[in-house]
Amino acid sequence: MNIYTTLDPDKQAAAQNAVTTKVKVTDPVSAAATMMEPGSGKILAMAQTRPYGLDQNKNQTVVNLNVDAAMGGGNGFQTGSTFKPVLAAAALESGMSATQPFPSQNRIDYPTMSTCSGTWKNTAKGKDRSVGNESESEVGPYELKEAMARSVNTYFVQMEAQVGLCAMKQMANKLGISQTAKGDPFVEVPSMVLGTLELSPLTMANVYATFAARGKYCTPIAINKITTVDGKDVKVPQSTCNQAYSESTADNLNAVLLNVTEKGTGASLGLEGGRQIAGKTGTTDEKKAAWFSGYTPQLATSVWLGGPAGGVKMKNIKIGDTYYGSDGVFGATGPGPIWQMAMNQALRGAPLETLPTVNIPDPVKADPTPPATPPNGDAAAATATGGGNPGGNPGGGNPGGGNPGGGNPGGGNPGGMIGGGFTFPPGVIGGNGNGNGNGNGGRH
Repeated sequence: MNIYTTLDPDKQAAAQNAVTTKVKVTDPVSAAATMMEPGSGKILAMAQTRPYGLDQNKNQTVVNLNVDAAMGGGNGFQTGSTFKPVLAAAALESGMSATQPFPSQNRIDYPTMSTCSGTWKNTAKGKDRSVGNESESEVGPYELKEAMARSVNTYFVQMEAQVGLCAMKQMANKLGISQTAKGDPFVEVPSMVLGTLELSPLTMANVYATFAARGKYCTPIAINKITTVDGKDVKVPQSTCNQAYSESTADNLNAVLLNVTEKGTGASLGLEGGRQIAGKTGTTDEKKAAWFSGYTPQLATSVWLGGPAGGVKMKNIKIGDTYYGSDGVFGATGPGPIWQMAMNQALRGAPLETLPTVNIPDPVKADPTPPATPPNGDAAAATATGGGNPGGNPGGGNPGGGNPGGGNPGGGNPGGMIGGGFTFPPGVIGGNGNGNGNGNGGRH
């Protein structure tokens, strides 16, 4: 029997080289990267730092950090601010203008919001009632382009209140997010926009591949065809594609995410030859996970960095050859360089293509202030607290130290056991697939 996968050997080598160059197998944290072809659903590469095997003394594992538990992965990881574009897509598709301003005060109480089944009301007490921005200087009003570039929490919570939790959930469904990586349904709570759902790199890579394909969502596939020894074809799953949102929404969203990599938290991650990229950084509370998800028209890649069981706070820590001090890891400083290295190698020699965008004018401010230095990465919900129901909700509780037990219990598949699906060759999968569900929210 011959099995022909969708994996691209050159891109697989690029992804594997990047994760193992930037993160050592002996480090207390791991990295995982998934590459996808926009508009086809094809998985082109999956890589992570820890090799495939059963010897835990050599940091080997049989769990694939890139995929959901049902596919042999772990419980996923909170995505931080990389989830904010999902709300932006829902808002733009509903007719909201990209120049819609929101007051975006430094800290606000979570407002009442509509859900698919009724109304969510804020019944929390104390700090659990509110959400804040990382820096005291982050005070609006802001419009979408600048708010995304700075990853302003309160802007997106105010947008969420206007659009409604149901619209955001429905957009997430259209982008392939119907449950957590563990398999739990997710509950509509305001902290969702700050990245409290625990998802896999494959899921996030496919979300960003949809952005790159102007809203065309395709279910992910890993196998092109299978033939028997006598040359007969065996039926394999085919990708199914749908238009998740309009091309007008897509072009606006591209412009917003392009601005992140030109003037915002991802400005340090440019590719060789001036290749145009768009994307979003994300860092969870207490620096337990950091992400960068980004794309060109030809390739979408999502990179996660964190403790396999979600318990490592990435502050005052050496990862690979880089030491991160008390400020810790950000999406632009940890997973960002992995993404940059992988994309540069994977796209070397490919034509330079531009993303279809629209011109979103910059706001005219009455009292302009000097622009702040773009932040290193993602500190959106480090100061965000509360927003969930008491006791937390599946897939992540309240950001920034919300209600205890708010997320899926960490732990992935005990003992590194495969939860199902198939196994890729050594180097394609590996890593300790334990999820993190501490109820802490994402940062930009």
